Amino acid sequence: MTTRSDVADLDVGLAVFASYDAPDWTVLGDLAEHFTTVLVATAANHEDACHAVSCGAFGYVDVRLRSDALRRSILGAFNGEHAYSRRVLASLIRNGRWLRSAEARPRSQ
Repeated sequence: MTTRSDVADLDVGLAVFASYDAPDWTVLGDLAEHFTTVLVATAANHEDACHAVSCGAFGYVDVRLRSDALRRSILGAFNGEHAYSRRVLASLIRNGRWLRSAEARPRSQ
C-alpha cells in the first residue's frame, strides 16, 4: 500500500486521474500537490473543469474526444502544455485567474 509519505519519493512524469462519475476532488488535489496531474473524465462538463483548475490539476480532458485528440492532449501535458478546453481557458482569462505552472518531465536520474 502506498502512503502519502511514499508519494513524494516517486518519479512520475505525469499522473493521469480517470474519473468515471463525479471526481474525487480530494484525491485530485492530493495528486496535483505532488505531480503534474490531468483528470480524464467520462462525464466531462465545464463546471468540473473549472473545479479541476482550483484543485491544481494541469488539465481536464473529456474521454469522448477523438482518440488522436485525446492522445495529443496527454502528450502535450507531458511536455508542459496545459490540457484544458479553449472555453475553460477563456473563462480563466476573463476572470483574471491563471493556471499554475508545472514541470511535466520526469526528474533526471
